[in-house]
Amino acid sequence: MSTIAIPITAWRIDYHRTMAAVLAASDALNRGVSILVLAKDFWRAANDLEMFVAVMDSVTEAPRDEIEPVMAGLEELHCRIKELVRDAHVKGLTKRLLTGLSILRLDQQNEEFKDSIERFRLSLDPTVSEAIGKALEEYGHGETVGVDSL
Repeated sequence: MSTIAIPITAWRIDYHRTMAAVLAASDALNRGVSILVLAKDFWRAANDLEMFVAVMDSVTEAPRDEIEPVMAGLEELHCRIKELVRDAHVKGLTKRLLTGLSILRLDQQNEEFKDSIERFRLSLDPTVSEAIGKALEEYGHGETVGVDSL
């Protein structure tokens, strides 16, 4: 049986905390609140996403039936962050002292988040699992090819 480094319930709590922070920053941006409120909301969103990505990266194995149901939510979070960063850029907030670094950090963390989503997606693909199994089997038999020969 596969194990998971972080229980799925704790993982979901971090997901919802991150989604709430992203939605709060998006709402503040749309309402046109003060730059200090925006700075706080973007800072919180960037920090929460950074912690969530760290949790996702700590997951080494998880049962397929636990990963499949959360994939749509992960994709939605990624898209919302992408939209938030785009909207902030359009409004010129990436060039502001109080918000620019948090928005940049949010964008960078979102790229790492996208990589984690892709890793989960690949783990669900049976052809990838078969190819990895075959490669490990060949490696175990000493049937490897050196990089020099390629």
